[in-house]
Amino acid sequence: MIRKAATSAALALLATAANATDLSYNYAELRWVDTELESVDGDGFQLGGSYELSDQWLVVADLSAIDFDFNVDITTFSVGAGYLVRYDERFDFVGYARLIRANADFTGGDEDENGYAISAGTRAKPSDNIELRAFLNHVDVFDRDTFIELGGDYYVDPRFSVGATLQFAGDADTLTLGVRWFFGD
Repeated sequence: MIRKAATSAALALLATAANATDLSYNYAELRWVDTELESVDGDGFQLGGSYELSDQWLVVADLSAIDFDFNVDITTFSVGAGYLVRYDERFDFVGYARLIRANADFTGGDEDENGYAISAGTRAKPSDNIELRAFLNHVDVFDRDTFIELGGDYYVDPRFSVGATLQFAGDADTLTLGVRWFFGD
């Protein structure tokens, strides 16, 4: 009897610990963006989010506005879907496909373009407070580029994290710093 009670208590504790470390895809985030595109500097913000539709499917959207040198401003809006494979409660494989609407304002005019992005990568949570990400992204809007994204977050509490990402591409390098709020889990 004591053995069954101890086993039940241990399983309940493990289940609670597993739930505390699950990777959530229900979040909103705000990021400051600093980018260098072929020796032209830009900075701005990105507002984005993700929402789980089921255990494997999610929707994503983001809006970014970046002001570059020489009075060039680029605003993008993207919306898409993602598919995830949960390897375990601390490690997921994720793929995304997005449609992008972009606008570039510059002295003497502006240009609009539609494009797409595809991404594949991993999210891992090696501890309750740390999340790590690595993605390979391909974007085709104004120009095509493929880049590597490495990022991490520190969880201040289970619903709030702060973090950074680095993106390395052929034509651009980007640093983002941001906050992420998790909801609905």
